[in-house]
Amino acid sequence: MSVTGSGTQEGVAPATATAVVVNIAVVNTTAPSYIQSYPTGSPPSSSTPTVNENWLAGEVLSTKAIVGIGSGGAITLSNAQGNTDVVVDIDGYFTAPGATGDLFNTLPSPVRLADTRPSAVATGASLSVPVAGSNGIPSNAVAAVLNVTDLASGPNYLTVYPSGQSVPTAADVNYTSGDTSNIVGNASYAMVGTGGNVAIYNSTNPANIVVDAFGYFAPSSTS
Repeated sequence: MSVTGSGTQEGVAPATATAVVVNIAVVNTTAPSYIQSYPTGSPPSSSTPTVNENWLAGEVLSTKAIVGIGSGGAITLSNAQGNTDVVVDIDGYFTAPGATGDLFNTLPSPVRLADTRPSAVATGASLSVPVAGSNGIPSNAVAAVLNVTDLASGPNYLTVYPSGQSVPTAADVNYTSGDTSNIVGNASYAMVGTGGNVAIYNSTNPANIVVDAFGYFAPSSTS
């Protein structure tokens, strides 16, 4: 099964975008399988498949992927076997060198921004995490590359979004009772909001949340 979706419609990304950052979640999985994502019109080699996500039957999982935009401004997702529902959320996009935008900067080493243990975040609550101006990330940072870990007490999902905004209809980390562990992590490319913070919404069950940063995006005069 292959599903093609546009990366440039409805204001998702401009026509100048060359790639998108997406969160790919699989739900209602009927068999062990894996998913591939690639620019529409340019499928990967069948002899050396590139895999974004692997799962067992019944699992609900999510992973981040950076996917080049192909024909018609679209990306394609391909499921190897069985059936699955696929949910795709977009975090952002990349443009060609020389285009207007914020540049990525690595941190000298990963830093821990938050660890709620042992006090779990309540169901339906949001955790505010300082990012810009904290732990070596400059105050003019507009976004950060994070690893968000959900130590869940039951089926759950987390949504990362700019502080001060409404919770979007999207997910960054998914956990279900079919998983073999109650510790699930995923990458997040997160815009900062009010006070230079990002917010993390906890949906269904109390959960401890751990947040690490690996880099950030900030304005630069260099193309």
